[in-house]
Amino acid sequence: MPTMTDPEAEASTQSNKQALSLVKSYDSEPPFLESLETVKQESQFQFLHRQVSRRRTQLEQSIGWSRYTHHLAQIGPLVFAALITIVAGLKSVFSLNLASNLVLALGALSMSLAAWGAFSSPRESWLLNSEICGRLRELQFKLEFAERAPDFHEKEVDVASEGFTEYQSILTELNDRYQQLRRKARSC
Repeated sequence: MPTMTDPEAEASTQSNKQALSLVKSYDSEPPFLESLETVKQESQFQFLHRQVSRRRTQLEQSIGWSRYTHHLAQIGPLVFAALITIVAGLKSVFSLNLASNLVLALGALSMSLAAWGAFSSPRESWLLNSEICGRLRELQFKLEFAERAPDFHEKEVDVASEGFTEYQSILTELNDRYQQLRRKARSC
């Protein structure tokens, strides 16, 4: 059995310690949750700031996914249509039965992808989330600007209250428009 040299043993031990600390941190508290003490100690303004940031992050991830699925739903059927054309044009190279089966399978895939794109409305979701994310970014800038005012500590409660009201109206609008989008997609 080969023995490890000191630097190898040290690197292995360090790696094991890092892995163990990572496992322990996941066992004790999921990394995405703040500690209860931190949440209890934060002000309303800090809470609002954290919620706006968290929602923006979620929407930004959703924007990326919706944009990707929109492009997939648009380009996918075109690619399948091109493949169908190629296979149909090369019937002499393939056996007639194989070419017919390939054309049928590619046509079914193309139709399924186009239908999925129509029913899931990825473009509308992408645009809605982008708009709401922009409004949340604007709210976050307002909060950060207000926080830098010389008399902020005197107005912190009022700024937090106004900001929370605006945040709630943004979320209400997001929910209402998302519900309309889902109803529209179901009625197609």
